[in-house]
Amino acid sequence: MVYKILWYVTWPFFRLVYRFKVTGAGNIPKKGGVILCSNHIHAVDCIFIPTAIRRKTRFMAKKELFGSRPLAWLITLLGAVSVDRASAADMSVYKNVVKILKNGEAILIFIQGRRMKELRADDAKGGAALFALKTDTPVIPIGLVATYRPFSRIAVNVGRPVDLSEFAGEKLRAEILEKAARKIMGEVVRLAEAAGTDRPNGKGLAGNKVELPNSQNIQ
Repeated sequence: MVYKILWYVTWPFFRLVYRFKVTGAGNIPKKGGVILCSNHIHAVDCIFIPTAIRRKTRFMAKKELFGSRPLAWLITLLGAVSVDRASAADMSVYKNVVKILKNGEAILIFIQGRRMKELRADDAKGGAALFALKTDTPVIPIGLVATYRPFSRIAVNVGRPVDLSEFAGEKLRAEILEKAARKIMGEVVRLAEAAGTDRPNGKGLAGNKVELPNSQNIQ
């Protein structure tokens, strides 16, 4: 209920302040566990993307954001999952995300793990791939291009589920997760590049350079 109320606040706000367009929203299942995997441009991404796609979505947020009580209160209501980026073996995060997916909820994971100006396949982190393969949950790639300047254009380009069937049954070793993560990242990059093709100098709407991975990076 609280989430819905907050959505009715954020939706008109974003509509008033930005000119945004969502492409491919129909690729996102309306029900059931799903991992939404996007690039990360700005701190507001975790609020903007769920608002734009119109599905209640949890998201992973660095633990530092929970240091402020008002902010911690707000992002907790919005469904944030605290992540300690200094601890790669934080089992509480793993258990929380698995529980979220098994409960049929959606969760937003930033494929690069943090805000980055450029999109490169080599920057992909394995978290989304791990959760997807462990729980047999679909991964929906999202290419986001934005500056978040007032009245600027924002594009949210949603792709079809990433086919990770080639990794099914594999022991989830580091190299397998890396390959799966690069495949997901390849789709995110392509979607972001497609959303920014109307901009000069090979740049997306965010003004960020988009570097497409070559085929050997996403095999």
